[in-house]
Amino acid sequence: MDYFVYSNKAFAIHEINIQTDGVLSTEQLGRWSGVKREQNLFALDLARVKRDLELIPSVASVSVERVLPHTLRIRAIRTRAGGADSDGDPSLLPGCRGRGHAAARSAAPIHSATTG
Repeated sequence: MDYFVYSNKAFAIHEINIQTDGVLSTEQLGRWSGVKREQNLFALDLARVKRDLELIPSVASVSVERVLPHTLRIRAIRTRAGGADSDGDPSLLPGCRGRGHAAARSAAPIHSATTG
């Protein structure tokens, strides 16, 4: 199974699609993710990539997904400056994991860049 899935060049990453709210740099997020083209999509630990990006103080939330056969998609939203969401709800502080993000609910436009 290892050879047919995790080492199979048919699932090599050719494209890394990074989408942000326009404040975070797509180039910087790409470097922070540690993902390289030609890595195998199935061998890549998506949870690790997500966790590593969410440990960065300026990143509020991240989603990482495989788009077969050759694309990795990363979506990231920055933390809100000021410590609370626009409604003043302190339960949505940027540093608190496991909550609904105020930034995710915002109507900020999404910007993306693709390498590959």
